[in-house]
Amino acid sequence: MHIARIHSTENAGKLFSAAKNFLLPQEKFYCALMQRILNRSENIFIITPAPNINSILGLFFYNGHTLTPYIPNRTQDISDALRIFFVPNKVTCISGESSSVLYVREIYSSVAGHSDEEVRSLFLMQKEITSAKKYHASSAPQETRLVHCAPKHAKDLLHLQTSYSREEVLPAWQEMLPYLERHSLDVALKNQHVLALKNKDHFIAKAQTNAITKNFWQIGGVYTEKSFRNRGLASFLVNEISLMAQEKNAGTVLYVRRQNLSAINAYKKAGFKFCGEYSIIYFN
Repeated sequence: MHIARIHSTENAGKLFSAAKNFLLPQEKFYCALMQRILNRSENIFIITPAPNINSILGLFFYNGHTLTPYIPNRTQDISDALRIFFVPNKVTCISGESSSVLYVREIYSSVAGHSDEEVRSLFLMQKEITSAKKYHASSAPQETRLVHCAPKHAKDLLHLQTSYSREEVLPAWQEMLPYLERHSLDVALKNQHVLALKNKDHFIAKAQTNAITKNFWQIGGVYTEKSFRNRGLASFLVNEISLMAQEKNAGTVLYVRRQNLSAINAYKKAGFKFCGEYSIIYFN
């Protein structure tokens, strides 16, 4: 008999408070997961020892294709419970802190038998709140204008959104679907902070928050048009978002591919330091 059970929060809403406390020590690694817990998403699943549902062993987000796990306890019982879960539930992407991702990948592959996959390794970088005098940039980089974007800017930002997804997000085999990119951008403009830089009347760079929790803001979607790179635009934008977060007494984190040295240098310039490792695995 399997003593670890997986509960859908759709039928176990009382577990949200316990889930928040369980994830809190790892919040900076899992801002998006924490935001979904705070929003009481029905796509959160809780692993508990049966029959005691008041003790949490792990949790994950799963929406029918993408899975983000935080499973620090890795016993045979939990592995068996996950195998049972994966029999009817297919996954196209696993993302999160590297050790949890690799653990779940092994279990999922043993059930689904996938071999065609793309693995991406990233660094987590963090900018902490400091007691030192806050630095506020006096102005945007030369020949640019900073815009705090609203839903009305969606059409003019879409080229940056699609370029970012094509270069940084989508696996090689996945087709770009402009209507999905527009939907993602619309959601961000409604619910997150999106900053962009204009050169004359044309948006040339953007950055945004992907998740906001009490203690951390996660930055993502950082993209600069190729002809405007190496001018400090990305550093400026992520620093501006960090200053906004600091006003709320929150730190900022972001993910960057290991091989993207120009982005790493830009984030270091803005005061970010390495603090962890992150993995994304796409299954075809």
